[in-house]
Amino acid sequence: MDKNQKQYFNSIVVLLLVAILLEVAILDISRDNPSNPAVIVDPSVPLSGGDVYDGFEFSTVEDMRQTDLEVGWIVSTAGYRYEDDNGGATYRIVQKSEYKTDNVYVIPIRGHLYAEMVFDEDTIVNVASAGIYPEENIGAKLNTLMYYSRGRVRGIEFNSGTYYIEKKIYLYDGLEVYGNGESVLSVAHDYSSSGTAVFVCSDTDMNLVFDSICFDYETDNTHPLSRCESVLMALTNISSCTINNCSFRAVNNTPEANIAIDLLWFMHTPKMNNISITDCVFENLTGVGSSPDTMLRGGSLWMSGPSGTTNYEFSDIEISNCIFNHTTNDEAIGIWSGKFKNVTLNNNTIESSEHNTNNIITFYRGQFTNVLFADNDLSSYSKANAVIKIGDISSDSTIDIVGNDLSLNADGGNPYSTTQSIILLIDDKANSTLVVQDNTISTDNDTEYRSLINCKNNTSNQIELSNNDITCPLVYGMIYINQSKDIDAEIRGNSIDNASYIAAASNCDGGELGIFDNTIVSSNEVLVKETNTLNCVVQNNDFDGQGNPSINYHSSAKNKSNVLFSESDNN
Repeated sequence: MDKNQKQYFNSIVVLLLVAILLEVAILDISRDNPSNPAVIVDPSVPLSGGDVYDGFEFSTVEDMRQTDLEVGWIVSTAGYRYEDDNGGATYRIVQKSEYKTDNVYVIPIRGHLYAEMVFDEDTIVNVASAGIYPEENIGAKLNTLMYYSRGRVRGIEFNSGTYYIEKKIYLYDGLEVYGNGESVLSVAHDYSSSGTAVFVCSDTDMNLVFDSICFDYETDNTHPLSRCESVLMALTNISSCTINNCSFRAVNNTPEANIAIDLLWFMHTPKMNNISITDCVFENLTGVGSSPDTMLRGGSLWMSGPSGTTNYEFSDIEISNCIFNHTTNDEAIGIWSGKFKNVTLNNNTIESSEHNTNNIITFYRGQFTNVLFADNDLSSYSKANAVIKIGDISSDSTIDIVGNDLSLNADGGNPYSTTQSIILLIDDKANSTLVVQDNTISTDNDTEYRSLINCKNNTSNQIELSNNDITCPLVYGMIYINQSKDIDAEIRGNSIDNASYIAAASNCDGGELGIFDNTIVSSNEVLVKETNTLNCVVQNNDFDGQGNPSINYHSSAKNKSNVLFSESDNN
């Protein structure tokens, strides 16, 4: 090899060495600065799962989009729009995706390639991975995310902050929705969608989970939905639904304008089973500041079958450890139109105020089998015709009202119009059984009701009223049997003070009224009005020295000989 050849060879070697050094430098720079879109990354570092990985993560999705990547590589991002915005994810680079580009699960990147999010059926996707952030209108983006998430991941998750809903939101079967307790979904003032419900179901068979989300609805007389009765969340076709640690709230900022809002309504649905609502807060505050005598619709939690029929069967419903703050004329909790079985409402705190109401709790129109209302703390600061209404029963029903604390504190209630009965059992022709046991019923301001139980227009009911502590003033006493046939009522072991009568009957046809083992301080008389056929037995009661019990026949009473009365061993 001559001298020129050696110099040429040495030059080649030097160039090769320089090229190698440059390549090493580029790789070092790429690892230190992965978001540099000019860098071609090295897929030589394996993931813990064994997949090929490029050795770093991008700061944002946009950084990933602008980088030259290769098919088969797996990359990750620290955020979606911003670094550490909770929108970070892992992606696999593919030549062509079998899924539609949605900029969430499938993102187009440089070189006509695609980044597919890595997930499985247990993945909970943070909404920031779809560019959804607090203090923005998110309705359109949220609908896109939920549509492309259905059937692919377990659910979606919101971060802290208030997200504004400007469009109707469609819920999907099996897609769970989570927050962190500080995640607020608020109906926007520029809301623009058809219909009257904000959150609705889109499938014919729905299995839903909501956890730690605040659903909020502030309105005024300029809101697009202010001219109709709107529903914050309307659920239909429910095979199962779990709602835990959520809140539902509505406020009217122009109380002089009556604006009707229902918070959560399982709405005229043919399917409603396996429902658990626990540790939630319901605040329908739309009546605050408005006149208490005006008619203002709107419920807190309603469940209803299809209108015009009671043939659909619903079962296994639990509402427990919830707080209700209710201010409208409508029921705070209403369950109606269907055959309901295994329904439990227990350990709830329920407050009704501001507006006079027809009923606070309602079980109406249908059959109610194995229904338990137990250990609830209910306070009423407004006039209620009935605190609990049970009516229009079509088939044998069993309802137990047990261990509750009822505090009734309306000002100026009229027991003949605005505060008629604490429990109203009406239009029941179905041989139903009602048990009212171990309750405390009191008042802080002498709110007067006509009776604890008003049994009106019923047939063949079995009623047990036992071991209750009653200090609320009652005109007709513990039970008023009115326009009913063959009622079997037993009043046993109660403590009652401040009642004008022990019990009362009017227009009865047959039946038994047994009054046993009670402590009755304020009265020793049973009132009988109009025409009655009744067998009344009063035995072993303590009347606090008032003397032997007796019948007090009202001036309207007729056929007194048809009333059989006996008393014994009373004090």
